[in-house]
Amino acid sequence: LIGYLREHKPLTDIKKEFDKQLNEEVINRAIQSLSGDIYFEPWCKPLLFILEYNQLDVPPFYSMGDRSIQIEHILPRAYSNQEGWEFAKDIPNIESKVHSGANLTLLSGTKNLEARNYKFDIKIKAYDGTGFEDVNDRKISSFKITQQIVNEFNANKYNKEWNIDALAGRWTWFCEQV
Repeated sequence: LIGYLREHKPLTDIKKEFDKQLNEEVINRAIQSLSGDIYFEPWCKPLLFILEYNQLDVPPFYSMGDRSIQIEHILPRAYSNQEGWEFAKDIPNIESKVHSGANLTLLSGTKNLEARNYKFDIKIKAYDGTGFEDVNDRKISSFKITQQIVNEFNANKYNKEWNIDALAGRWTWFCEQV
């Protein structure tokens, strides 16, 4: 940019180059920051709320401090000790994916407790309201970003599994949304 100024390039050219560099740098830094462990970042839950808001025409108001809304790990943090998640040990760099945007969604605290560390097909029952622990719970998660997971499961996308392909697909979606 300094070279452009020294060469007395038109202001429109300088602005175009500035915007190009800014966009490339910001996008690359954002993707790099989002590629790893974001679960413990103070901006993780607000970011998921923004993704949720962007899915709706008239989004409801959610308080960032509302403890009844929680961040759900689709692939549980303790996957290695859980039935139905044994395959995860064979996924390259799985530890970096557990707390990434590819594996996180929003759930009410009640549904998060019901989903626990169960295998994926049982978690879906908590997400979609077909009940597992509470058979009277017939309410689908109100979060569109979680409903998307349910819809993909019902459409047999990724063979109704939360596997490496599902994580890759969710990662792509997550980055596009951000």
